[in-house]
Amino acid sequence: MSDLQNHLPLPVPPSGVLEEPGTRQGHVLPLPPAPAEPIVVKQPRRHLLPRLHRVATRLAFLLLALVLLLTAGSLSLRWVNPPTTMFMHEDEYVVTYMFVPLSDVSPNLVAAAIAHEDPAQDLRTVQVTDHGRLVGTYKRPPTQGFLGRTGGTDWERLAVRIKWTRAYGRDVGGSTTIEQQTVKNLFLTADRAPWRKAFVEPVVADVYGFVVPKRRQIELYLNIAEFGPGIFGACAASWYYFNKSPSRLTEAEAVDLVAVLPMPKLFRADIHGGVLPLRAPAGSTYSPRLLLEYARLAVPAQIRTDRTLQRLAAAGLMPGAPTGSCSRMPAGVARTLNQGPVLRHRS
Repeated sequence: MSDLQNHLPLPVPPSGVLEEPGTRQGHVLPLPPAPAEPIVVKQPRRHLLPRLHRVATRLAFLLLALVLLLTAGSLSLRWVNPPTTMFMHEDEYVVTYMFVPLSDVSPNLVAAAIAHEDPAQDLRTVQVTDHGRLVGTYKRPPTQGFLGRTGGTDWERLAVRIKWTRAYGRDVGGSTTIEQQTVKNLFLTADRAPWRKAFVEPVVADVYGFVVPKRRQIELYLNIAEFGPGIFGACAASWYYFNKSPSRLTEAEAVDLVAVLPMPKLFRADIHGGVLPLRAPAGSTYSPRLLLEYARLAVPAQIRTDRTLQRLAAAGLMPGAPTGSCSRMPAGVARTLNQGPVLRHRS
């Protein structure tokens, strides 16, 4: 009987207990406890406002540093003649450029540039077109123009331009000043990004307009403006188109020169002298020929209506006696006349 019991299977232990090896029923061990669930420590939620405050503070410091840097750079332009500009550096043609004092520029060109690019104007209704099709109209605020404005940006006109550009889905123009054109040519590029036109260019121009005197502003503008393919400044332009120094330009010749400014790459010197508009490229909003005809009609009338020459004299902006610094044709102009515009070879 005892041998038979030794060969019988042991009873199964109750649920929840484990029999130790070598033991019999009644000598059981409990199962190990189930592992505890991991404790998740919730991180405190970061508030968004302090982070935005830090970002805004850093941006404010960067903006202040930029303004100080541009103020220092603009202040230096009171005395330093720029050896080159960003527009010259990026131009596809070999550049001809010679800086001349304002005394070597005809008063006719000074008056024509102001009347064409930055005149005083009353409130006016402006039509917005798209390839000749009328899109709409808007009211453009009055402006005192280059001679009457303090600072370099017409902020009221700029706000109206931004508003109606967003409304019509295309740039309606009408707020660019001579100061803005100058700082764009000097420090910026031809890129027409909205953030640059709406923020960077106006801020830089306003700083420039406050720290640089008006006489120096118009002198810089007429020296660095682009008048043709690789032709920069009044000295090169007057020799290229009219074979004479800028101090001898007549009113009609000065008007033709400023007509070139909106689209300088689309004009050439006429073989008989003068300005020759080229054919407008496909899809272009403006026609060089129409720009020239419009300037010939509008600029002389604007000069007389605004009494630009008299106001120049009253403000002390009339050029003095010529120094003869541009009395001979620059070599680059002669090369362009003989060979045509020469493309620049970039590495």
